[in-house]
Order: sequence, then C-alpha cells, then structure tokens
Amino acid sequence: MGKTKPMKTFSATTKKNIISVLVGPLAIIPAILLMGLASHLIFPEESGITDWKQVFNFYSVIGIAFAYVLTALLALPFVVALQKMQAFSLINVVLLALGIAGLLCLASSSKLLAFLYFGYFTVSVAVACWGIHKWA
Repeated sequence: MGKTKPMKTFSATTKKNIISVLVGPLAIIPAILLMGLASHLIFPEESGITDWKQVFNFYSVIGIAFAYVLTALLALPFVVALQKMQAFSLINVVLLALGIAGLLCLASSSKLLAFLYFGYFTVSVAVACWGIHKWA
C-alpha cells in the first residue's frame, strides 16, 4: 500500500478569507477609540458631560456585531468575486466598503452624516481585512 497524501481542505485564498473575516472586524475597536479622541478634542464641552466608558462599550459591542454580520454576509461574497476577476486591490476593497456604507445610509434621515459615519467604520474594517489577507 502506498502512502496517501493528506487532502487539502481549504485553499490558501480561502484560509486567508476566513482569517480576514474573523479578525478584520475587530478594527472597529481602534476606530471607535480614534473617533472618541477626535470628538473629545473637537468638542471638549460635549465630552465633559459624556461618560466615554459607557459610550465606548456600547458602540464597540454594537459595532463589532454589525461589522461581523456585514463582513460575512455582504462584503465577503463581493471580495470573492473581486478575487475571481483578479481585481482584488486596496482601492477596489475601499470602494466596495464605501458602497456598503452608501447602502447603510439609505435608512438614515441625515444621509451625509450617516455616510461619513458608516464610511469611516466600513473603510476601517475593509483596510484591516485587506491587510490581514495580504499578510496572512
């Protein structure tokens, strides 16, 4: 009897996609910290009455939950399509993230503010996922 080779379960690209989807949405945490710091510096009178620990915890939990769902269900199929078309580049991933932000802001009454808000977070996650994919 000859030795059999172990069967490859996932391709290298699939493994990188899985790692990116599992780790990338955690980019919400530093993005929220930077947003909180910026708002503290820009609006110091508002930040004096805000309990940032509660705000950070709330936005982190909600943000991570949204980020995981959107990354797995919405962004990943588009990224796989980009990979198959050999168009997987940082600029295309960022444009995809901004497209997702555009979809999210359709449900908001203040479209520009919602687009800036969602765009910031979707681009943060997209850049993190792209970087993880490239260096995983």
